[in-house]
Amino acid sequence: MSAIIAARNICQNRHFQISREIIFTGDQVIDAYATGNSEGLKPCQKDLVFSFDRNIKRCSLYTIDIIRHLTDINFLGSEAFLKIENPNYYRVMITVKEVDFLNPEFLNVYGYVSNLEDKVRKDDFYIEFSFLDYTTGINRTRLIADGYIFKLNDQDEKNTWRA
Repeated sequence: MSAIIAARNICQNRHFQISREIIFTGDQVIDAYATGNSEGLKPCQKDLVFSFDRNIKRCSLYTIDIIRHLTDINFLGSEAFLKIENPNYYRVMITVKEVDFLNPEFLNVYGYVSNLEDKVRKDDFYIEFSFLDYTTGINRTRLIADGYIFKLNDQDEKNTWRA
């Protein structure tokens, strides 16, 4: 308690003078805040765009790897759809014919995918693969409603996602 009283007495005995030269108007303070806010946000936005672009490319490469693996073991006709949960978390839905999906050999694909997911997981990147079986076709409207709005476009070897 005596320390608090002593500190209070020290503060009361001090006289602070404020120079008129360092007083700013309210508009100047608001302008400085807005400038600092926008200038400070630019590097963050650049980093976010760079990270997002890099992670989308990673999604493409890993998805193509899985589709090639499926083709190598004679599971043909796969398409891939991408859902972006956030800039670091992605979900990919790969379509497989029902007859291939029910094939006991398809269980080995889950092991391959699980190993790939574990290998590529980083602090700034997480990808999760799922499979969707079909008989006659994919209901694209339902996929879009579930958030899978991008489809892997492998025409002309561009391997990009398109909406």
